[in-house]
Amino acid sequence: IIPYTDAIGLSYYPFMSYNTPDPLPEDYLAFATKYGKPVAMAETGFTSQNVMVKILPLFGSEEKQKQYYEFLFRTALH
Repeated sequence: IIPYTDAIGLSYYPFMSYNTPDPLPEDYLAFATKYGKPVAMAETGFTSQNVMVKILPLFGSEEKQKQYYEFLFRTALH
């Protein structure tokens, strides 16, 4: 399907994944570039505080949110 694809779209919420490295390595999203297609972040976000979704705790803070968006902007500029 890759030969017929114009771009790779990613939706990623790192605070919802318990295996996300902290801090994120600079090349964390580089896997999507191996196909030679433009990469677009379709959806993303990082909570600014701890929240409970039913019985699932999600952890966040304003500082981690800031770090994540700085990472995204640095990555987007490459």
